[in-house]
Amino acid sequence: MGVVMLSESGTLAFFERIETALRRAGVTPTHIRHSVGETIPDAALVDAEVLLAYGHFRCTEAVMRAAPRLRAVVSPWVGTDGFDIEAATRLGIAIVNGQPDEHIQGMAEATVMMILASSYGLPQARQTMDANAIRPALPVAELLAGKTLGIIGLGQIGRRVAGLLANWQLSLKAHDPFARDIPDGIEMLPLDDLLRTSDIVTLHTTLTAESRHLIDARRLRQMKPDAILVNTARGGLVDEAALFEVMSSGHLRGAALDVFETEPLPLDSPLRKLSNLLLTPHMIGQTKQSRAALVDLAVSNIVTLLSGNLPRGLRNPAIATNWPTRRTGG
Repeated sequence: MGVVMLSESGTLAFFERIETALRRAGVTPTHIRHSVGETIPDAALVDAEVLLAYGHFRCTEAVMRAAPRLRAVVSPWVGTDGFDIEAATRLGIAIVNGQPDEHIQGMAEATVMMILASSYGLPQARQTMDANAIRPALPVAELLAGKTLGIIGLGQIGRRVAGLLANWQLSLKAHDPFARDIPDGIEMLPLDDLLRTSDIVTLHTTLTAESRHLIDARRLRQMKPDAILVNTARGGLVDEAALFEVMSSGHLRGAALDVFETEPLPLDSPLRKLSNLLLTPHMIGQTKQSRAALVDLAVSNIVTLLSGNLPRGLRNPAIATNWPTRRTGG
């Protein structure tokens, strides 16, 4: 049973926890300490049945073809941005991610916090404190009650955000062309209509070639002049250059970003100059509880795959029918 783990410097400690848990479960993995952009020798993958890799690892078709016994590629997080899911599906290889309930709750709670922080002018308050100035003569905070919240992406996190805010006297709207079984109290709208009518827009969709720069200059201009944009999903969803230009012109009351196109956000990024922009380093929804649950789920997913079954976090369900053929070497 060949399990290959691929970590890089920023994820090493987390992967070591997974490795320890796997060994306790009777699985002995091969752990490769990887550098981003480094080529993996074909020999390292020749016996791999399951590859556990960080989500932005470039798991290309060539990488997967170099592992003739490969059954699955697993991300211990939600993100699988670097995995070529289409190629994996053609090859009959499962792509699996990890999203325990603790992670969903943590991301939803953090999103609500970002919404409140922006609505109540936390970035401006921090700057006032740093300048040792007295408070402004007029408040900048606005109540959430009576506002319209637009949710882009009604997956598990988007739905949890809506659930947390269901009793906050907000009007809840959402856009998601793939959503089914819409919860009561949420009005589904086309994207442009949602942007035009929402006071706060929060992003909870995946990053694909089609969704990259989903929020571009045109769509930012569609938003209300005093609207707030929140992104705790993926940095590439927002055109950062356009966001800087639009916010510098005075359009948009504020924004809160936990994710960026380049991470960490470069020190010379113009976004750092905006006084009404709340920035956090892609950590706002991570909790001790969610991290422990992610370790447990990664181990569970790997053990399930090695036993010949597909776990719940399958990202490419189209492989379910021919996966057993691939698994048995057909």
